[in-house]
Amino acid sequence: MKMNRAVMTAGLLLGLAGLSRAGAQEPADARAAQERLAAFAPIREIRPVPAPRPEVFRREGGASPSAPLALRSAEEVEKHFQPDDAKALAGQVDFDRQLLLLFAWRGSGQDRLEFRVAESLPEQVHFTYTGGLTRDLRPHVRLFVLRSDVRWAPPQRARPGRGPRAPVPGDRAPRREAPPAPPRPAPEAPRAPADGDRAITISLQLPSPGWSIRIREVIEVDGELWVVSQASPPPPDVMSPMVLVEGSDRVEGDWPRLPVRHFVLGHPWGAADGADAPPGTTFLRDRSQLPAAHAEGTRRYRAED
Repeated sequence: MKMNRAVMTAGLLLGLAGLSRAGAQEPADARAAQERLAAFAPIREIRPVPAPRPEVFRREGGASPSAPLALRSAEEVEKHFQPDDAKALAGQVDFDRQLLLLFAWRGSGQDRLEFRVAESLPEQVHFTYTGGLTRDLRPHVRLFVLRSDVRWAPPQRARPGRGPRAPVPGDRAPRREAPPAPPRPAPEAPRAPADGDRAITISLQLPSPGWSIRIREVIEVDGELWVVSQASPPPPDVMSPMVLVEGSDRVEGDWPRLPVRHFVLGHPWGAADGADAPPGTTFLRDRSQLPAAHAEGTRRYRAED
């Protein structure tokens, strides 16, 4: 009887030990998963960043300070970078546990994009975008590696400081702020105006509210209507924030039913971002670059200065 009691006691103890080990297995697995994730920093910036494809800077489907692109696979990276660059970038990311966050935009050289990590579990990353006030329009590309369980949100926009400007030699008058830009209409694709149509329109992206676009003349050349427009910067004494806007102009007339071809003079970076202008738009430095056939055409419209 004593022996049977001892055997039963030993069996009970072994059973309890087995249950204890089984119960501890699941938390141990969860802890191991957390430890594997903890081996990756919540956020890491990749520098230098290779030049992305031009489509990244488009307003539709592209990246921006307020709407970055989250890339979750090597295939998605290759959509936005050249193959060799995409392969090198993908090699720096474990897509099972991380993702790439791509910001790309054109703006002032003083534009800033910053982030901070909030202490929580999992961590939270807060981005802040501050627009600059200088007119040196530049492309900006920032690329971050985020751990996949980290929480993040599109950047909040901060207003830059607007303290008094120090006098500059040659200034003749104090600088004044540009008036708020009126709402701009959405771009229109060019088309052949129907007989009796009253308007021809040009619409495209401009570097800041201080810039303007104006149709200077409409010439009939070889069965086409050539629309020549002038992009003009703000006056030297106007300080305008570097915020991309839509600029447009229109002229009315009894236009013949002919295809429309646009020429834009003086646009600072139109040739690098032609997708934001009507299809087929030609960007030129000034009138001297207009095709020779322009001088032989029939003028249908000329703006009054």
